[in-house]
This record gives sequence, structure tokens and C-alpha cells, in this order.
Amino acid sequence: MTINNKYKNIFCGHRILITMILCLFGLWQSQSLRAQNATEKKGDKFYIDHADNLRHNQLEMPDVMIAKGDVRFRYKGMTLRVR
Repeated sequence: MTINNKYKNIFCGHRILITMILCLFGLWQSQSLRAQNATEKKGDKFYIDHADNLRHNQLEMPDVMIAKGDVRFRYKGMTLRVR
């Protein structure tokens, strides 16, 4: 038995399994890189220009503001107006 035939017999049945493991490893690596890049993009602010009624209670809901009525928001140069 030559060396080539020996390796063909070993990897023949496991070719699909090895390919799947390598693909899953590649997907896992790309997801971890994408998650690291997402955390670096902090700092974009969301502005409330106008609200008829604005409610903010730090004890009940931390970092949450409830705006009611005629509301105008700004984010990265875009304006959203809700009536």
C-alpha cells in the first residue's frame, strides 16, 4: 500500500466532517470580529428636539425617556417628526 492510498482511505469517509468543521470555525471567527467592530462604534447621539410631554424616571427605567405628542428627533443629520 502506498502513502497516497493510505491517506485516501483515512480521509475519504471524514471529508465532509472536516469540511463542515472548517466552515463552522470560519463563521465563528467572522462573527467574533464583527462583534468587536460593533462595540467600537459608540458615540452616535440621538437628539430629541421637541416633545409635548417628556417623561424620564431614572429609578423606574434607567436611561429611558418616554416622549408623547408632537415629537421631533434628530440622528446623524436625519429628522423624524411624529404627530
